[in-house]
Amino acid sequence: MIRTSGLALVLAFAPVSLQAADAASISEALTEGDASLTFRYRYEAVNLDSMTRNARALTLKTRLNYQSLTYSGASFFIEFDDVTYVGDSDFNSTRNGNASYPKVVDPDGSDINQLYVTYQGDIVKAKLGRQRINYDNQRFIGGVA
Repeated sequence: MIRTSGLALVLAFAPVSLQAADAASISEALTEGDASLTFRYRYEAVNLDSMTRNARALTLKTRLNYQSLTYSGASFFIEFDDVTYVGDSDFNSTRNGNASYPKVVDPDGSDINQLYVTYQGDIVKAKLGRQRINYDNQRFIGGVA
């Protein structure tokens, strides 16, 4: 019981302690922001009785994020995604012309996944732009994690 209460106390104050102070200038907000880079290597196999060939897809998803510091209540976030095929394309991506294979719909290419500006003042808080919205258990609205 003591451990649970201690953990609850830490989690209750964690968001407050992680908030950064405002940047002194726009250039500081942009240059002192936080960037991250992640890679996700994925293998997917599809075997259908209705098709003579089995699909095997190897993809690499690269994600680059950048979050600026806050300046005068405003901050900026951008997220780039790139999906690249690794090795043979023994699958039907719906764009590669391999209709004799089952579908593995993970098309290659690059895009901006999220791009938004957040503003938080004394009375209002707003997030404008392309963003990931997860509602409840993501059954109807969500990022399909």
